[in-house]
Amino acid sequence: MPVQRSPAVTVLAQLVSSNPAQFTKRGLFRMLRRADFPAIGDLDPALALLEEHG
Repeated sequence: MPVQRSPAVTVLAQLVSSNPAQFTKRGLFRMLRRADFPAIGDLDPALALLEEHG
């Protein structure tokens, strides 16, 4: 059984692996799997948590 990551860890892992100088929410959404983030609004809690922790 695969281990599920928290949404914030999934987003952070994508950003670390792609290492963009800048990114948009829509661009990030396009990089992620629909199974993890079915709608763009599903990114909001993960992005807010990452922003809160710098």
